[in-house]
Amino acid sequence: MKKKIFCAVFSLLAVAGLASCDNTGNSGSGATGEIDIALITDSGKVNDNSFNQFTWEGVEDFCEENNLSCNYFDPSEYTDAGRADAMRRAIQRGADVLVLPGYLHSPAAYTIMNEFPNVDILFIDGQPNDADGNIVMKENVSSTVYKEYEPGYLAGYAAVKEGILNLGFAGGIEIPAVQKYGFGFISGALDAAIEDDVKVTMQYTYAGSFDPSQELRTKMDGWYTTQNVDCIFACGGGIYSSIMNAAQAANKKWIGVDVDQYELDKEHIVTSAMKSLAKSTQVSLKAWLENDRSWPEEYAGKIENVGAKEGLIGLPEEGASWTFKNFTKEEYKTIYDKLAADDSFSGVSFDGASTVSFDPRNRDLSHIDVTFDSAVSNIPTGFTR
Repeated sequence: MKKKIFCAVFSLLAVAGLASCDNTGNSGSGATGEIDIALITDSGKVNDNSFNQFTWEGVEDFCEENNLSCNYFDPSEYTDAGRADAMRRAIQRGADVLVLPGYLHSPAAYTIMNEFPNVDILFIDGQPNDADGNIVMKENVSSTVYKEYEPGYLAGYAAVKEGILNLGFAGGIEIPAVQKYGFGFISGALDAAIEDDVKVTMQYTYAGSFDPSQELRTKMDGWYTTQNVDCIFACGGGIYSSIMNAAQAANKKWIGVDVDQYELDKEHIVTSAMKSLAKSTQVSLKAWLENDRSWPEEYAGKIENVGAKEGLIGLPEEGASWTFKNFTKEEYKTIYDKLAADDSFSGVSFDGASTVSFDPRNRDLSHIDVTFDSAVSNIPTGFTR
């Protein structure tokens, strides 16, 4: 077991097994005063209805089930230095493992994994990067990376099967995770269009940010009202609010990302292309705990690519979140099983570093017309601007 760094002072609430607080006032949970597991937010807060929140819920549930303590730490500023400082504060409070949700942690994770080789890191959806942007993994780091093209594929396929033929894709920043979602969305929509012998149109852009903006809202208003788009895949953290507001104003539809966003807009949301953030976090932490609080060989310094095969992506099926009237759960299971059985089924691939590609193979591209605007630099094979 790694050497613990214990806090000198514990709050009475923490000793009592109630909510504990770190030195910035963030709330956590646990049965003891020291922190076993710490989550560092990347941008936004732990109640962001996205990456931070659902990863944190996975950490909290895991710690409650295993009588461990946990807390989250917000950087004082959302910079590489600010994130690294938040990680140091968590380690000073005794954290044995840091959970880092989101690729923005990459430079700070590189710094901390070298500075504290006896502290383990669980990186969700990213890897440590050196100053030149190269991925560098060490034995104290385990990385979980998702096959975003699979939930993206399911969302596109389901939308067309539902009868929605005029689609839009609005990504945040043009990074691999967002590109994978987008290319998968194209592939799924195309396959459903081929099966149903229909023609699909799609507008495609990147906002250049994960934050909502009036500029994006205006553009989405135009898609809905002048481009006749009926449903937009909002793929990029906080940009969902710009798209959701535009959908509400036009009484059109939108698709959520990463988590089930049904509760945000029950009337207009169609579905959400989900990553099982809480579940995958718990799977990795379980392996860490059972190996005497250290990464086992199959996790240490490794990048775990997870998707349908592992049951860690999908569309929401429970209760009212399943909004489909035409697309059935039986059809969903059939296409999900095909993705799980064959990683190349969607035609989308990722080289593990920076390049996402979509090879249509024998697909008939005449069934889809995608308009890529000037914000898009990587256009899939067989398509033009």
